[in-house]
Amino acid sequence: MLWCCIEPARVEKTTPIMEALAAGFRGRLCVGEPPDDGEPFIVWGQIFTALTAIPKALAQGRPFYQLDNGFVDPARGGPTGYYRITYRSPSPVFWQDAPPSRIKRDLRPWRQSGSHIVIGLPGENFGRSFGIDCRRWIEESPVRELRRYTVRPITTRLKRAETPLAQDLRNAWALVTHSSNVAVDAVLAGIPVFCKATCPVAPVGNLDLAAIERPEMPDRGAWFNSLMAQQFTVDEMRSGMAREYLSAAIAGSRHATVSQ
Repeated sequence: MLWCCIEPARVEKTTPIMEALAAGFRGRLCVGEPPDDGEPFIVWGQIFTALTAIPKALAQGRPFYQLDNGFVDPARGGPTGYYRITYRSPSPVFWQDAPPSRIKRDLRPWRQSGSHIVIGLPGENFGRSFGIDCRRWIEESPVRELRRYTVRPITTRLKRAETPLAQDLRNAWALVTHSSNVAVDAVLAGIPVFCKATCPVAPVGNLDLAAIERPEMPDRGAWFNSLMAQQFTVDEMRSGMAREYLSAAIAGSRHATVSQ
């Protein structure tokens, strides 16, 4: 049985989502933190109830899920689009044998040339409930470390930049981030990404800035299928698809290590 936690600070937004999950998982609704009964639960977002419920669950070894906006075509609290669901981690598992993606996207060839490097700033609250300090990463900035390995121009993209991402990525050599969702857009566009292990593109990304001039460019097919198998519409939650896919992903995957 899954406790589907309506967020008290976002009742109107989260109620229809949690109702759909309760139907699809044959679960029950609650408001705020779930009862302390050891049963699995799902919470919304990076802050609010997640900040207290997730650390407690990690300490207890209790199973739980975290729900947020999708990696591709995010719903942003609305009834259309996708929501991602991750298991006991701020990042998705890598499901090597995920079914072919029901969401179609062209994977552009890896870029073999480019001029500048884009630093994509993550949200300050990403992973807070898991002890990740993105604010510190932002304040310290990877520019100094990058300068040890490259002389390329470096630009910084704010989390809520008004300019289109495609404009910043035009003729970019690489994108550097902690765990921002802009990394997904970059990889789909064929731009190598340097990131932390908690980033959704970590299985096809680069984790060491020392390789900035020689990034790995692996095949992305299995990664994309895995990623798309862990985001769902409200209707897919209600139908039971989310429960079916997530159960299979957890059983058939290796979990990313939470790294700060």
